[in-house]
Amino acid sequence: MYYGAPGTGKSYRIASLIKKSYPGYTEYDDNPYVFRTTIYRDYSYFDFVGNIMPVTKEGKVSYEFVPGIFTTALCAALRTQDRNIDVYLILEEMSRGDIASIFGDIFQLLDRDDTGKSMYGINNKSIYEYLILNGVIKAGHKIIIPSNLHIIGTVNTSDQNVNVIDTAFKRRFDFKYIGVDPIPVDGKDDEYVNNFDIKFTNSDTYEWVKLYQAINHIIINDLGLAEDKQLGPFFLKDKDKDKDKDKGDDDANREQVSDKLLHYLWQDVERVSYTGASLFTDDIKSFSQLYSKFKNKENILSESVKQTYGNL
Repeated sequence: MYYGAPGTGKSYRIASLIKKSYPGYTEYDDNPYVFRTTIYRDYSYFDFVGNIMPVTKEGKVSYEFVPGIFTTALCAALRTQDRNIDVYLILEEMSRGDIASIFGDIFQLLDRDDTGKSMYGINNKSIYEYLILNGVIKAGHKIIIPSNLHIIGTVNTSDQNVNVIDTAFKRRFDFKYIGVDPIPVDGKDDEYVNNFDIKFTNSDTYEWVKLYQAINHIIINDLGLAEDKQLGPFFLKDKDKDKDKDKGDDDANREQVSDKLLHYLWQDVERVSYTGASLFTDDIKSFSQLYSKFKNKENILSESVKQTYGNL
């Protein structure tokens, strides 16, 4: 399970992991061995595992088991386990739903032995009959997770009003912290993934990787907030990378700042700090002022941010 502040690149890390099995993989591929879903408040066991649903065939309605993403991924893994084909089940935003309820009896399968196979099998009539129907298990076998099915989740540590993942559930996952450090381009020490310039004023242009690090420094050291309030390198993404740089300014990247970054920094960072320090100039007393000044290409960053930026 990958966890960290917003925009740290949790999904980027997952994609990099998948590429070890499928080097040409991209997020747009219809790879039959990569399954992805996003957990949300009303996401249920029946969405995840499957449910008995009405199905119309030749004008007649019958009730059949319709598999959820877990059962579909499990079927693919069992079908290919003898060929050692890796199957990935990606669960984004795991803390946004009642994850223990979503897994239900599948929870028992998460205990794995040294080979990666479930230590204990379960009996689940619906899944069992579906796997039998698809010829991936034999009659009389219990349901297990094979070693080639990899379940990977993400958790955004700064999310508010989310469900707590209990200790018993956490114990069955390896938790990998994803920090806010920039990600170097392979083989280069002075070049970073997702780095680009943003024009704040007519005379001030900021490099994203240095800017977000400067903001993070102020969040921790001056505003006295927890690290989960920091920004990650993918909080903003370069929207102008495919545009002709000789035509116009970086309007798309400025819009990201005005419509995404400023709101987060004002609402979720500035308003919860009580130190008296600020990321913005002293004359800014409301979000409307902050927004208007940025739109008019006036300086909005405090001297602390600009000084920290200059020292990086």
